[in-house]
Amino acid sequence: MYAVVTCPFVGEFGWELMSWQGWVRAQAADADHVVVCSSRGLRPLYADLNPVFVAHDIEGQRDCLGMKPCRTPARVDAVQRKLNTYISAFERSGCEVRQLVPTKQPVPLSQQKIIPFGDAERGRRRGEVYSVVVHARNRQHSLPFGGANYPVDKWRVIIDALRSAGHSIASIGAPSASFHLPDTEDLRGVPLERLFDIIAAARIAIGPSSGPMHLASLCKTPHVVWAGDRFQPVIKANNKTRYETLWNPFNTPAHVILEPVKGPVTEPNVILVAVQHMLSKR
Repeated sequence: MYAVVTCPFVGEFGWELMSWQGWVRAQAADADHVVVCSSRGLRPLYADLNPVFVAHDIEGQRDCLGMKPCRTPARVDAVQRKLNTYISAFERSGCEVRQLVPTKQPVPLSQQKIIPFGDAERGRRRGEVYSVVVHARNRQHSLPFGGANYPVDKWRVIIDALRSAGHSIASIGAPSASFHLPDTEDLRGVPLERLFDIIAAARIAIGPSSGPMHLASLCKTPHVVWAGDRFQPVIKANNKTRYETLWNPFNTPAHVILEPVKGPVTEPNVILVAVQHMLSKR
């Protein structure tokens, strides 16, 4: 018998979405028991494993790999004690237990098992079909990795142009970390499994670099994304490579606009040209 138990320090959505869940799924392929510990609300990422899901509210650095500084050490201890009870019970029953712990080195895609998320037809049956879904990121900790939040006045230009062209638009993301843009359907905060279907049913997703843009890749929805033009040693590449190949296992169409890390943001007309070109192919 074989059991897999994940550690409690996972939770940064983009990284977990595109690397960790694939690594866990590959390692758990032959497991008799799976215990997944992650941020509250992320169970749908692992639903196919039918795991015992242990939700946590641990707060630490944004990549959740080293947890230094950890702002909630008592929560870390409490969650680890809970996981230890599972480990002890599995070991007493004769299981070989493997506890998976993140490292700072990325897991090669060849060692992951990635599955697509979302059911476009299910989204259509619910009437949640939009030409465009937008993620207007509003995070306080976005720099330096993903670039600055995109200004709302420039979003307004994009939304007005798309609506004038007859496109239906929905805002997605966490209410605490994204804007609801005027004249768009507010779908922020919907359960993750429902969000999968909404993105899968959309013609295109647009927004600055973020977890929802990576999710569009796994929902096989074309996306236009803009991100800081910086070399990232951990992946030995920049964001263009990340979105087009490293974190794009299904070769989902992706148009990546690189921005100077400390320079001006991309103008709306540049984004609109990319969006309109991609929509013309859908």
